[in-house]
Amino acid sequence: MLEILNYMIFHLLNHKVIGLNTKGLKLKIMLLFLLIENGKTTQVVYSNFFDNPLIQINDWLKISKDSNYDFLFQSCGSANILYIDNKNTQYNVLIHRSFSLNPHDEVTIEFKLWKIDNWINNQFLIYVDNEIILDQLYSCSQSAMNICGDSQNDEVTMISKSILHDRPSIQIVIFAQNGKWGISEFILNMQEFNSFKSCDFNKCFDQRIILESFTSILISSINISEGWNHLGSTSSKIDFCHDLYYHQSQGNSFQKQISLDFHVAISFKLKIMIFNSGTTTIILKIDDIIVQQWSYVQKWINYDHTDITFQGFWYHYTQTNVNIVNYAHTQPQIKITIQTSMNAVYTPWAPWFGIREFQLFTILQNLNYICKDQNINAFDGCFSFIYDCVQGCMNCINGICVNCLMGWLYIEIDNSCIPICGDLILTQQEECDDGNEYPYDGCHNCKFSCPLNCNICQFGQCLQENNSHQIQYSNFLFDFKPNIILYHNQCKQSYYDLEKDGDFKNFECYLQGQNLVAELYQKIFIESIIMQYPILEQYIINKLNQVNFNKIYQCKQNGLETCQECENGFILSINQRECVPQCGDGIVQDYEICDDQNNSQQDGCYKCQQSCQLECLYCINGECSICLDGWQLINKTCQQICGDGLLAIQSNEQCDDGNQNDNDGCFQCIFECVPYCLYCIDQYNCLNCQKYFELVQNSCRPICGDSYIEEGLEECEDGNQIANDGCHNCQFQCEINCITCINGKCKEYQKLEEPLKNDTEPIIQQIDQICNEGCLLCLEEKCQLCEQFSTLENGQCIKCGNGYKSKDELCDDGNTLNNDGCSDNCNIEQGWDCNNKNNQFSQCYKVAQLSINFLNQSSNTQYVTLTYTKKVKLNESNQIFLESLSIFIKSLNSNYFNLTIEPVTEIIFESVRDINYIIEITFLEKIEYQPKLIIQMNTVLLDENEIIVPTSFTDIELRIPQVMDSFQLQNTQRFQAVGQKLMMGLTGFGVLLLIFGQLAQFLEILDILQYQSYLKFINIEYPLNLQIYFQASDFVQLNNILINFRIVETLNLIIYQENLESKGVFYQYQLNADLLSNIYGQIVQIIIMFLGYMILVLYIFYSKTDFFQARFFYNIRRTQSQIVNYIAIKIYYLHRKIHKLPQIKLSQELIFIFHGNSFDLIFKMLLYLNSNLLINMRSEISIGICLVFFIIMIKILIKPFSRGNKIIVIQKIKEQQLESINLLKKFLFLIILIRAQVEPLLQCFLLSFCQLLYIEIIWFFSLTQSKFELMMIVLNEFPIVMFTFINVTFCSDFSQYFTQNTKLLIGFFQIALLLIGVFGPIIKLINQIYQMVKKYLIERKEKMQKIQIQNLYCFQTAQN
Repeated sequence: MLEILNYMIFHLLNHKVIGLNTKGLKLKIMLLFLLIENGKTTQVVYSNFFDNPLIQINDWLKISKDSNYDFLFQSCGSANILYIDNKNTQYNVLIHRSFSLNPHDEVTIEFKLWKIDNWINNQFLIYVDNEIILDQLYSCSQSAMNICGDSQNDEVTMISKSILHDRPSIQIVIFAQNGKWGISEFILNMQEFNSFKSCDFNKCFDQRIILESFTSILISSINISEGWNHLGSTSSKIDFCHDLYYHQSQGNSFQKQISLDFHVAISFKLKIMIFNSGTTTIILKIDDIIVQQWSYVQKWINYDHTDITFQGFWYHYTQTNVNIVNYAHTQPQIKITIQTSMNAVYTPWAPWFGIREFQLFTILQNLNYICKDQNINAFDGCFSFIYDCVQGCMNCINGICVNCLMGWLYIEIDNSCIPICGDLILTQQEECDDGNEYPYDGCHNCKFSCPLNCNICQFGQCLQENNSHQIQYSNFLFDFKPNIILYHNQCKQSYYDLEKDGDFKNFECYLQGQNLVAELYQKIFIESIIMQYPILEQYIINKLNQVNFNKIYQCKQNGLETCQECENGFILSINQRECVPQCGDGIVQDYEICDDQNNSQQDGCYKCQQSCQLECLYCINGECSICLDGWQLINKTCQQICGDGLLAIQSNEQCDDGNQNDNDGCFQCIFECVPYCLYCIDQYNCLNCQKYFELVQNSCRPICGDSYIEEGLEECEDGNQIANDGCHNCQFQCEINCITCINGKCKEYQKLEEPLKNDTEPIIQQIDQICNEGCLLCLEEKCQLCEQFSTLENGQCIKCGNGYKSKDELCDDGNTLNNDGCSDNCNIEQGWDCNNKNNQFSQCYKVAQLSINFLNQSSNTQYVTLTYTKKVKLNESNQIFLESLSIFIKSLNSNYFNLTIEPVTEIIFESVRDINYIIEITFLEKIEYQPKLIIQMNTVLLDENEIIVPTSFTDIELRIPQVMDSFQLQNTQRFQAVGQKLMMGLTGFGVLLLIFGQLAQFLEILDILQYQSYLKFINIEYPLNLQIYFQASDFVQLNNILINFRIVETLNLIIYQENLESKGVFYQYQLNADLLSNIYGQIVQIIIMFLGYMILVLYIFYSKTDFFQARFFYNIRRTQSQIVNYIAIKIYYLHRKIHKLPQIKLSQELIFIFHGNSFDLIFKMLLYLNSNLLINMRSEISIGICLVFFIIMIKILIKPFSRGNKIIVIQKIKEQQLESINLLKKFLFLIILIRAQVEPLLQCFLLSFCQLLYIEIIWFFSLTQSKFELMMIVLNEFPIVMFTFINVTFCSDFSQYFTQNTKLLIGFFQIALLLIGVFGPIIKLINQIYQMVKKYLIERKEKMQKIQIQNLYCFQTAQN
C-alpha cells in the first residue's frame, strides 16, 4: 500500500492538472508524502533475558575452546542474566544465534552488558554476518560496586548498535576476552520496508521478485528447480554453519540458468560462504561476462580455537554478500556463474563453498528520471523524487548544473552556483549588495553591517553613534601637526586644517603606498601612532583597510571607485570594480589554472579551469578520481581496455568477457553472433541470417522446403512439407504402410491382412542376429536400434557408461573412466561406494577413512587427533562411539602409559559432523624406540552421502617419549635454579652498571642473556632437561614488565594489537610476528627519553642563576656533616654536568641506545619479514620501519671502518670497530636462526661457524685492549660455539643413533656450557672491582705517606 501511494504522489507531482491550483495541490501532496515516508514501522524481531524468569529460554548456542566454562541463567543482583564465565582461557566461550527477518533496511541490536569481577581493558566483540560491528575495550569505572560473582566490582553498560542490513536472515556472534560477563534485556529490532524497490546512488527502480531460494535458516531439502549446477549436474547437497544452513557446491563453481519474462534490467542478492580457505578469489559472471570480483586473505572471525581445523566461527568461515542492482539485461534467459579460487588453510581437507539467500528481481521499466537523496530539501539537485536544478542554476541535466543565472558564479569542481558578491545584483542568499567590499559602510560581504563608530544599527543604518573615538582622533591629529605626508611618492611637510577637514585627506595619504618605500614609511608611521594612542589601534586599522579597498589592482585608468581601463591581459568585471584575467588569451595569470585559447568543455581546460573527459564521474583539479562503469582509471584518466571483463559505458565496446578468445560469444569486445547469423545486436539476438537460413526466435535455422540440403542440419530436402512422402521437416520419414525404412526408402511393407495402424511409426523387429546383445534392429551387421537403457554407438549397443544401471552392473556413472568410483566395466572401485537410483546416474563417493595425526609433544605427553576424512554420524541412536574404539600401543604394556580421549567435536546421531577427538598419551616409563599407536573402529557409521562407513583401523608412529627418572629431574631443576639466579643476578648488576655509566659492560651482559634466550629457537628437538632449563630465561622479557605496569593496555588504545602467525618453531612457541605489536618496549623507551630530555631542558632553563654560590657551601660546612658535604658536592658536579649537556654531541649515546636494542629489534624485524604475507597500510608502515632501521644499522656498521672517521685515538677506533663487528654477528646469528629453519643440520653448523668466525676476527685484528679482555670474549662466545655444534646430535640425521639417556647426558653438558658463558661477565666484574680496590689502596697509601712527611716536617720545624 505504501508503494502505491508513493507511485500516485510521484505522478501527481509530475503532471499538470487542468483547472486546479497546482502549487497548492503539490504542497498538500508533498505533506501527505512526508507523512507516508515517515510512517515506516519498527518491528521487534526478538527479545529475551528480561527479569521475568518464566519467559526466559536460553535459545542461544555456544562454542568453547575447552570444557572448563559456565554458560547458564543466573541471578545478578535483582536481575536475571545469561551468565558466561571464560574461567582461565581467553576468548573461551563464544555465543551466537541466527534469526529470520522480513523485508527491512536496518537492524538495531540492544542489550545490557554485565562486566563482572572488575573488568580492566577487556576486549568485547560483536559480529553480524561475519562482519565486526563492535570491537572495544571495557573497564569497570571507579564508581563500580559488587553486584554478583566474587567480592569484586561489577558494572552494567548499555550496548546499542544500528547497522544497515537488508538480508533475509542475520547471524549474531558475541564473545569477550577474559573472565566473567553476561547479557540481559536483549532486543533485536528491524526497520521494515518494501523489498520490491531498490536504489542505486540517486536512482530508484520498481522491481518484482521472480525467484527466491535458500532464505530460511533451516533448509531441509532442495528440489531440482532450486539446485545450482556444477560441471553440468544439479547439486542437491545441504550443509550447515552451526544453526544456518546453505546449499553446498561439490566443486569450486556454481551455475544457474533461469528463464525470464520481458524486462529491461535485473537485480539479485546472494550470500557466498567460503570454508577452509585462506587466500580466496571469487568471480561473479552474468551471461559469461564478469561483473564483480573479490579477492581477500583470511577475513574470518578472530576466534582461535584449540582445534586448528575449527578456527574462526566455523572451519575458517568467511562470507561475501553479492548485491547487483539495475543490471541492464533483456534476454529471455540469464546465466549466473560463481567461480572460486581457494587455498586450503587446513591442508588435509579441501576448501569448499556454498550459497544461500538468493533473490532474483526483474525491472520492467528503468525510471532514469527518478532520484532519491534521503531528504526533502529543494534546490539540491533532487526534490520529491524528481531531478531539479541547484540554487542559482539556469540549465541542468539530471540534477547536474550546466550554467548559472546572472549574478551567480559557476563552480566547475562540484557543478554548483554561488552568488557573486559585489555585482549590485541581489540574490536570494544575499542580504544586501552595494557593489563594493568596503567594511563599515553598512553592507559588507553582502551582509548588513554597522558603520564605523556606531553603537546601534539596523539594516546597515546607524541608529546611535559613538563619538569618543572621533574626539581622540582629532586630539591625535592636533598633536601631530606639523607632520610629514607622502605626496607623489615623496615625503612633504604638511599642516592639518581641522576646520576644512583636511586631516582625512592627508591622513589617508599616509595609509596609501605604491611602492616598497611608501609601504615601509606607512608601517613606521602607523606603529608610532598606535604606541602613543593604543585606544585608536582598531580605528586606524579599519581606516587603513577602507583606504586600501579603494585600490583596484591591474587597473590602468582609475575612476571614482571604479576602473575605466584595465592593463593588457585583463578585462573589466561586470561592476567595473575589478580587473579579471582575460580567459582565452593563452596566458595563465592570477586565479587561472590553465588557458588553452578555446571554450571546449572536455579537453582538460574549460573557462581557464581544469576539467576532465566525459567518462569521468568525479574530477578534482583536472585529475579524474572515479570513472564511469567499465572505464579503468589509469594515470588519472579514464581508459577502456578490451579484455578486462568490464563493459565500458558510452564506448565502442559491445561486450567484454574478460578474454580474447573467439567463438565464445564475444571477441575483441564485439558480439559474436549466433551460428549462421550475418548481423546481430548481441550474442543472443540476430537481425539478419545467412543465405538458406531464416530468423526464428532470434536464432537462425535452415529453411526447410527450399530444395537445398544444409549438411549436418538437414537429412533430406524434397522441396515440400508433405508428410509421409519419405522426407518431412527435412528429416527422413517412412511412407504410409511401410514397416521398415532406411533413409526414407521402404524395405518392408505391411501385409494386406494386417490391420492398418493409425500412427506411421514402423514396427520394430530384429532381422539380423549378428549384432551384439541388446540390439533390437540390426541391418548389414550394424545395429540400428537398441533396447531400453542401452546406447547406440558406432553400430553397437553400449550399456556400461550410458548412465542407466542395469541388473548386471554394480554402478553406472555415465562414463567409462577409471579412478572415479565406477570403473570402465561398471564395477565399484576399491575405497569407493555408490548411491544407485532408478533412471539416474550413479553417484560415487570415496568411503570416509579413519585418520589420526600427530599434534605435538610436551615433555612425557604426546597429543594425537582422531578424525574422519568426511563428515560422519552414528548409524544407530544407541551407539556409543568411544566404547567402539579400541586404542592401544603395539607391544607395550598398558602400565607404561596413561591414555585419555577429549572430544572437540563429538559424533551424534542427528546430523553429520566433522568429528574431532584429541588423544592424550602420557608415558610413565622410558622407551628407547618409537611406539606405534593403533586405533581400531568396531562399529559402522554413515557419512555425509548416506554411505556406510565400515569398520577400520589405522596406526601412527609416535615420538620417542622424553621421560626422566627422579635423579635426572632433580638435577635438571637444580641447574635451572642456578641458571635463573645467575641470570637474575646479572640483570641486577647490569642495571647498576647502567646507572653508574658502565654502558659497555651493561651491553655485554644484555647480549649474553638474549643469546641464551634465543638458543631455544633452533629447530631441533631438545631433550627434556634442556627444555626445562630454557624456561629459566623466560623472565628476560621486557614484555612481562610492560604487561605488569599496564603499558601494553595503554598502547593498545593508540596502536591496536594484531596477531600475525609466525612459522616453524616460532609458531610452536606461539610468537606473535606482528612488528607494531612487538616494539612496544622501544616505543616506551622513546617516550621516556623524550620526557627525560624535556625535564633536563626545563631544569637548565630555570636554573640559569647559579644557585651554588659561596653562601651555599658556607651553609653546608656549618652542618659539620661529612655525608651532607659529600652529597652537596655530588649534586654540584651533577648540576654542572647537566648544564654542559647542550654542548655535548649525543650521537654516541644514541648509538649506544641503538646497540642496546639491536638484538631485540633485529629478531623482531626478521621474524616479521619472514612471516608477513599481507599487503595493507599496517604492513607498509612495518616494512618502512624495517627499512629505516636497516639503513641506520648499515651506516653504524661501516662508520668505524670509513676513511671519514675523525677519531684519531687508535684505542677508540678499535672499540667502535669491535661494536660494529658484534652488531654484524648478531644480525648473522638471527638471520641464520630464522631463515635456516627448514635445514636444522645446516642451521647448527652455520651458527657455530658464525660465533667462531667472530672470535677469530677479534684475535686476528687485535681489537681488544688486553689479553684479559680477549679471554673474557672467548669465555663468553666459545660455550655458544660448542653448544650450537653439539646440537647436531639432536638433528634427525644423527638423533637416531643416541638413546634418550645419552641425549639427557649431552643436555646436562650443554647446560654446563651455558652456565660457564654466564660466568664471563661475573669474572670481568670481579676483576674490575679488584682493580678499583687496588687503585684505592695505592692512592690511600700515597696519601698517608704525604701526611707522614708533612707531620715530620712540622715536628722538625717546631724543634728548631
